[in-house]
Order: sequence, then structure tokens, then C-alpha cells
Amino acid sequence: LNTVLNKGGDKDQQLSDKVLIKGNVTGETVLKVVPQGNGDNTASAPGNIFSSRDGISLVQVGGDAADNAFKLDREYISTGTKSPYQYRLFTYRGGQVDQQSNFLGDKPVNVDFRLQTAYLDSSGNVVPGVDPDYNNSNNENG
Repeated sequence: LNTVLNKGGDKDQQLSDKVLIKGNVTGETVLKVVPQGNGDNTASAPGNIFSSRDGISLVQVGGDAADNAFKLDREYISTGTKSPYQYRLFTYRGGQVDQQSNFLGDKPVNVDFRLQTAYLDSSGNVVPGVDPDYNNSNNENG
């Protein structure tokens, strides 16, 4: 999927190829994202929480799909080895889905798989946004 790694959010800012399925999904599919652009922090929700309005929708399902029905071909997507932006795939379903980002047309989105920036903290927890220690560790390592 050719994808511009940007802030995303509004429908017209989600510049990516998409997989659109009006029915149900079974099995697991691996997504290969071809990154373009310079990256940006997708986390815009107050309180630094994950939000279904943030990021870039890659797959929308009108029926049902398991949370692991789609996964990236690697842990995260970035714009390069020294990029602070790590885009990971997150699943939103039902009432969590932002219908303003609906690309299915007349069918509501029931499950939305979105790229959003997130990092692993020192305890191994996935945290929205960009690692605040990125500049410090990048300066130490070169």
C-alpha cells in the first residue's frame, strides 16, 4: 500500500492506498506499506490517548473482522532509520470507529485498521505519539 506518512486525521489528509471490504473478513492478511513523506506525529487527542480520529486508515471493514485480521509486515513503519516517527497498526471497532473517515461509501465502517504513531516506553508499553527521549538517544548514538 503506497502511503504518505503524515499526520493523517481528516479524511482528505489520509493519502494512502486502502483495502475496502463491505463484508466479513476471515483469516490473517499481511500488509506491505510503501512509505512516502517525512512523517509527523499523529497523536492529537488531549491527554495523549489513542483516538480513532488520529492517523491513517489502511483497511476498512463493513462486516466483522478479528483484531489480528490485518497486520504489518514488520513491527512498525517509518520514514527511515533515524526517524522519530514509528507508525504502528491499531484496530478500532463499532462505536470507536470515526465514521467521518468512511471510505466505504453507503456502508458504515465496523472495523477500522489505522496507522498511528506510537513507541515502546522503557516498560514495554505501547504509548501514543513520539518517544520524548528520541532526541537524547539519537544524539548519544550518532
